[in-house]
Amino acid sequence: MGVRARGFTLLEMLVALLVFAALATLVYGMLRIGSRAWESSNARIDQVDTMRIGWTFVHRALSNARRVPTAREEGVGIHFIGRPDALEFVADMPAYLGSGGLHAIALAVEPDAATGRRPLVLRRQLLNDYAADVPDDPDARQEAVLADDVAALQVHYFGRAVDDHEPRW
Repeated sequence: MGVRARGFTLLEMLVALLVFAALATLVYGMLRIGSRAWESSNARIDQVDTMRIGWTFVHRALSNARRVPTAREEGVGIHFIGRPDALEFVADMPAYLGSGGLHAIALAVEPDAATGRRPLVLRRQLLNDYAADVPDDPDARQEAVLADDVAALQVHYFGRAVDDHEPRW
């Protein structure tokens, strides 16, 4: 009787390696799926935060809208222009945005023919100190895209329901 050597056969080693490789592939796939879900949820959170910050900015700017006279083709009027796809008004901007004071603010949905998207663009420009009109310097304009694809722009003014309450947008 011979003594059998202790250890694994080549076949047992190959089966063990195949099982380990299958488990490693499965774990890697699950980690990738988890990572993609994490990135997707973070991107969605960032998008929602951007929309919230943009809406908060627009709401505050509309709440700070001022009656500023301006010269128009039809005569002197208030600088408040509304169209189905755009809104322009004058508001007092806080100094923490870089330059405080009265700004002309334009909010518009601008279709992009190349991509088919309709971004909501916000532009602001400091008003002239002497005339309540927008300066002609295009370099002085600042703009930001508030949303990538917007179906429609609707802004409602509720006015003063009761004299004690502030008007609401």
